[in-house]
Amino acid sequence: MVADSLAALVPASAPDAELLARFALDRDDAAFAELVRRHGPMVLGVCRGTCGAADADDAFQAAFVVLARKAHTLVGRGALGAWLHGVARRAALKARAVALKRRAKEARAAKPEGASAPEPADALALIEGEVAKLPRLYREALVLCGLCGRSRKDVADELGVPEGTLASRLAKARELLAQRLKARGVCVPVAGVVVPSALAHGAAQAATGTVPVAVSRIANGVLRAMFFSKLQPLALCFGVFVLCAFALAAAREPAPGAPADEPKPANEKIENGVYLYTEAGE
Repeated sequence: MVADSLAALVPASAPDAELLARFALDRDDAAFAELVRRHGPMVLGVCRGTCGAADADDAFQAAFVVLARKAHTLVGRGALGAWLHGVARRAALKARAVALKRRAKEARAAKPEGASAPEPADALALIEGEVAKLPRLYREALVLCGLCGRSRKDVADELGVPEGTLASRLAKARELLAQRLKARGVCVPVAGVVVPSALAHGAAQAATGTVPVAVSRIANGVLRAMFFSKLQPLALCFGVFVLCAFALAAAREPAPGAPADEPKPANEKIENGVYLYTEAGE
């Protein structure tokens, strides 16, 4: 397939940061295809676990559409795999919401008196939800080493930490995840994910802007959600600023019924605590 041929043009040892920069700055399709090949299994696993196999393909492609559109903002920002994991989950949740809405509409049209089917909650969806809730340091270690299947040395180099530190984070991440899943009665599946060549090729086409309508709708929803999530801290700061301004203004206002300060006459002087009235102009 075209995507495999493009990926073969890029050294497999090239770090994510280099590939991302090559695509963001030079629109290098081969570099983008290698990113799809490298992170595709993890992204597809997240999508299948969150929205099910029926809608996972569109969510998978949408995640890489978002990567293509945001690439210039990610250069030099650290671990790409962990970022893609979060985007894949957002895309899968959006795809699931769209699918549920569509199926509910179809069900109402076919049987108006019937209730729509409840949202499925399978084991993979629960696992992905718990992975997303892990603290960033642990989530990065688990996603890059556990889900992306990369060596500890490569991941430690990318994150800029010693291998021992990474190993500790990975062990803690697995411990936290196991505790949370055990409490919910879920076991972690061990089967790997293989990305079909046609699906990888479709995702690689995001580099050229050739995107199906359904995929574009999901990607646009993810991008809007990411934009508004960045605005929330700014809105909170602005709200605090406005409240402080109102509080300060209220503190300066005289209390209701309090006598206002009487203005002094223009020709009044004060000497040793005694008011003296002088001729105007003195």
